[in-house]
Formats: sequence, C-alpha cells, structure tokens
Amino acid sequence: MTFVAGGYTVTAGASPASVGQCLDGIKLDYTQAGQDIIGDNFGKAVQDTVYQGISEMFLNFTLMEYDATYALETFWPWDATFGDQGVVGRLAKTIGGQIILTAVAGTSAATLPATWTASEVMLALGFPVEMIFAPEHRVIPIRQRVYLNSSDVFFTLT
Repeated sequence: MTFVAGGYTVTAGASPASVGQCLDGIKLDYTQAGQDIIGDNFGKAVQDTVYQGISEMFLNFTLMEYDATYALETFWPWDATFGDQGVVGRLAKTIGGQIILTAVAGTSAATLPATWTASEVMLALGFPVEMIFAPEHRVIPIRQRVYLNSSDVFFTLT
C-alpha cells in the first residue's frame, strides 16, 4: 500500500495541445446504473442488483491559465466563433475531442496511472459555464462528459 499524490499535465483537443494550469487538479466522477431486485419474501430489502453499466462519467476542472484555442474548444464547442450558436442538430461526438492526463515525473502518481486518456469528451450539456469580465483573475469552471468510444471504453490507462 502507498500514498498517491502528484500533479498531471493535461493535453486536449482534436490536435492535442497543452491546457495550462488547472485550479485544484482534475476530478473524475461517474455513476453506475442498475436495477435492484426486491421480492416480497424479504420485505423491502434489496436481494441483489442487475448491473446496467456506467450511466454517466464526467471530468471537472477549473481553467486558471489556459491556451485560448483549447479554451474556446472547451467552453464554446458548437462553433469556432465565440458567440455564434453553431449548427443545431449536430452530434456532440462529431465535435468533441480527446483529453490526456500525464503524471508529473518523480511523484508517487507517476505510475498510478502514468497516463489517463479519454478519446471522446465534450462540454457537459446543462453545465453553466461562468466567466468574469472584471479586473480579476479569470478562471473558468468546466465539466466535460466522457463518452464511450466505439470499443465500449470510456478511457485507457498506461
């Protein structure tokens, strides 16, 4: 058993480029789905569960120092021009890109995993992107949905 700590560098986009620094790292969250089996012989007790897959997976991070091109792809993915709505009816996976997390060498995280790669990510629908236009440090909170790829895989590790 060991303690694991250490930063990760992040590259992302159709032609992966450095994201820059993230405030408080990158957080992965996911939800599994299933159907509980409840029979009347044990009252309301769950006797078993039928696993039905991972229903949702997201990456959460806050851009604090970022590449303007990547940032635009991340917080305004539907059109190359910030402020233009883009084509309604497009599928997210035709626009989204990949994201690669690489552990900083010399840390205890360097091999746990060394890299984490998701090939299909996109700004999560319904997530309220907030930007401040003021004489303050502009940070942008982001929530990206991680989609299954054509091989039924959310991400790979090395």
